[in-house]
Amino acid sequence: MRESATQVVWREHGCPVVDSCSDARGHCYLCGGTVERGMPVRKWMGSGFSDHTRVACPTSDTVCEACCYVCSRVSPVKGRPPGKCSACDGTLYVVRVPKAGKASRSKVGDPCPTCGGTGMNKNGGSFRNYSHLWEDGYGYENASKGEKDRIRAFLCRDHQGYWFASIADTGQLHVLPFAQINGPGTSGVVEFDRVAVEVPADTSLVFDMCLLLTAGATKDEITSGDYGVNAWRRCEPAVRLFEGRHSRLRGGAWFALAIWLAQADKTEVERRLAAEKEARDERKRKNSRGKRKARKGGDRDVPGRAQQSVHKNERTQGTEALAAVPVRVAPEPDRGRDDRAVAGSDSRPAADRSSAEQRQQLSLFDA
Repeated sequence: MRESATQVVWREHGCPVVDSCSDARGHCYLCGGTVERGMPVRKWMGSGFSDHTRVACPTSDTVCEACCYVCSRVSPVKGRPPGKCSACDGTLYVVRVPKAGKASRSKVGDPCPTCGGTGMNKNGGSFRNYSHLWEDGYGYENASKGEKDRIRAFLCRDHQGYWFASIADTGQLHVLPFAQINGPGTSGVVEFDRVAVEVPADTSLVFDMCLLLTAGATKDEITSGDYGVNAWRRCEPAVRLFEGRHSRLRGGAWFALAIWLAQADKTEVERRLAAEKEARDERKRKNSRGKRKARKGGDRDVPGRAQQSVHKNERTQGTEALAAVPVRVAPEPDRGRDDRAVAGSDSRPAADRSSAEQRQQLSLFDA
């Protein structure tokens, strides 16, 4: 019997019966597993189905009971019970008016018409909202998007038996029916929304990303390789070490999944931020002490301020400091007989020519 990932999860949930299924034979149109009970494809498939190119057995006319169960919105997920009513928050009285549903016509304070007096939602999350992890001999577990540490620990360990992982990012897509079952070991293929990602035997990329995030870099900087001033100031050695080891993987599917999985150590980040704050406060204290010393000096200039007066203390100057300064001009000495112009003796006056001589026309050439 060939068992798919969907059928494994269905079995882990106790093989619940789907009333609309009946005895059938063949392989499942969606997951490719062996069919014992199922539903015709034409009856199961809705108009919104968009994964025709991803189905495992497109020639089959049957969908197995496991896929019918997993793809149903109302099927409960193991370990994920319904939460408090979204309208009354468990108080049995409307605390928020939703845009749609029975409580949309109610007012705040009215008895809740949605939960029927239970204070709980009718259904919990669907299978597409969670990541599903399984290893033969280890068992099944699921994780929400906020529980990446569980997904990270599962993917990066050495698996002793057959295993699979379907990882949901958006929570709007059915990922589990397309998950591949891998053999023992660390490496394998996992489904990440609509991308099949090959996980290598060496998963150190994820741990190095966690260290770099803890040191002060951001996910956007690691993804693009364009680090800002703060990252270079805080963790330049860590950045250079990471880029030297893993920059060739940037842009690949494994790099994208790894940065999605990576998280900073919150305890270490808080410790680092506290140390940075203490260092800033210490610099401020030193700067303030330097300013106070500069003010006590009186005639010393303080950087960033206007230049001080040339007087030792301009506040002690009297009104006479603004008085006009008297100017005395020495009398000019008497000129002597031998005084001459600065340029020397006066030149002799030019000879006076008579008007007749001026009227006389001179010849061009001397006779």
